[in-house]
Amino acid sequence: MNKLKKFLCIILTLSIISSFSCIYISAYNVGDVIGKILSTDIVAYVEGVMVPSYNIKGRTAIVAQDLRALGKDANFGVNFDEATRVLTIKNTDVFGTGNVTPLTFSNSGNKPAVGTPVGDVLFTDITTNFEGVPVTSFNIGGLTCIYADDLGKLCGTYVWDETARTVNVFRSGSYIPSASKVVSARGLPAEETVISRTETLERWASPQTSQLIKNKDGTYTAFEVGEHINLDKYDQSFNLISSFAIKKELPIFGALYVGKDYNYVAYGQENLLEDNSREVIRIVVYDKNFAKIREIPISNCKTAIPFDASGASMSENDKYLVLHTARSQYSDEHGARPQTQLTVIINKETWEVSNLLGKYQYNHMSHALQEFVKLDGDRIITANYSDTAPLRGAFLQELDSTGKVSFTRSIFGVGGALAANCTGAMIGGLEVSDTGYLVPISSIDHSLPTSYSSIDIQGITAENRDVYVLWTDKLNLDLNSTCLARYTGAGLTGSTPYIVKLADGNFMVLWQRFFDNEEQSYNMCYAFVDRNGNQIGTTYTVPAQLSESCVPIETDGKVVWYVNSDFGREFYSVSSYLPQK
Repeated sequence: MNKLKKFLCIILTLSIISSFSCIYISAYNVGDVIGKILSTDIVAYVEGVMVPSYNIKGRTAIVAQDLRALGKDANFGVNFDEATRVLTIKNTDVFGTGNVTPLTFSNSGNKPAVGTPVGDVLFTDITTNFEGVPVTSFNIGGLTCIYADDLGKLCGTYVWDETARTVNVFRSGSYIPSASKVVSARGLPAEETVISRTETLERWASPQTSQLIKNKDGTYTAFEVGEHINLDKYDQSFNLISSFAIKKELPIFGALYVGKDYNYVAYGQENLLEDNSREVIRIVVYDKNFAKIREIPISNCKTAIPFDASGASMSENDKYLVLHTARSQYSDEHGARPQTQLTVIINKETWEVSNLLGKYQYNHMSHALQEFVKLDGDRIITANYSDTAPLRGAFLQELDSTGKVSFTRSIFGVGGALAANCTGAMIGGLEVSDTGYLVPISSIDHSLPTSYSSIDIQGITAENRDVYVLWTDKLNLDLNSTCLARYTGAGLTGSTPYIVKLADGNFMVLWQRFFDNEEQSYNMCYAFVDRNGNQIGTTYTVPAQLSESCVPIETDGKVVWYVNSDFGREFYSVSSYLPQK
């Protein structure tokens, strides 16, 4: 037995020695090649200064020592301790590098093709940290490289722009937002859609006739309503690839909704003879290539003119497709055509209407100046703007599948007499968070006017509209109003704002800022808000133009939209990355 124990001990000892031997043999020595530096077309900026950049393992890397040579007020502190073999990076110039002449680096000239090996990545025993936090580092040619996104996340902000092929690193508080613009061609005709001051002060909304669609293959489709539905396809860099058009099913365009599996377009036609059998709205279901699958005809809804003097919105879940819009009804006893909302709820199992479409729906609204709808699980939520009933101003409603109203919640009241079309305000969207519902709005200070009419507002010299986001709690309908820009008294006004839901659960609100004496603005503003409608950070102003009809979308870490101009089609984008405090 003792011999067996001794034998087992020898075997165990040899195994341990062997394992340690393997570890020692497989370990890298200082200077060993552990990878390749690849050529890259990505340009890196730190605090606005261009620095050399390298592709290491598919990520953009920069030289740590370059951070102390950015220039006055931009330098980081960089120090290497030979005894401890530790390279320390500080957020400020604490190591006294002084006002070093900024780096000069050209990204032009003859460069190897992207992805071509241009050097070796070497193993180093140097430990690198940023303000005490360990940072992955490499040795290239005797210099220490770190990843740009690691630095950005630790010191403040890292911004990646796919279109411009740039990375930007900013310290906290020094982030300067910018808007990228790419001018491309239009394959098919389109009307100019740059937003103007006059358009943003309209008394009622109108259908959105432009939309940017992100396709599953990474391309984009510009959806443009003209004589036909014009569709221009662009690659990821917004170069025009192809164009085609589909015929309008009916002459009046109402809305496009890009659904999960299908694209839906609502068309309409007048019914001035007030024929209950006449089809006044047709919702067409297309596949993602705009090949027609089916149509849903809608008639007998007391509608003379569909989509009249308002917008239109659609939304879906697995059970229902909802269209929320407005109409001019059949003539009343005075010969007038009352303008009211029209809500159509379609059961997707049968593709038939499931709610009543008469003169007075359960959610009756007049005048209906703007409408939005979102499906929140099984809840149908509408955001509405009216000058009369049931409320004068903005309000939310919840509907069931038959159109019955579960609640009505005023979220923004406006002054003036009932039916006075001039209200000095307009809502610009509806979004859903896990806690509540968010609606952006631009509005005058309603403590200033003396009276309102359908033509103008008395008591003010100009409609200087402030910009807010309104949040309503799902559970108890509590309201939170956050002012994003106050222009009253400053000779400025904010356009009707857009709201975009971001991938991280936050939201971006965007609007155009106008001076009283300008018709066209080159200053766009945006702000981030959280799921409870609270502003995150500050309000940013960048040189850009929003479209009167193209709602921005988020994709690949940026918010993107386009405008049609005399120069062609201009694609704008801003980073959807939330700047850190």
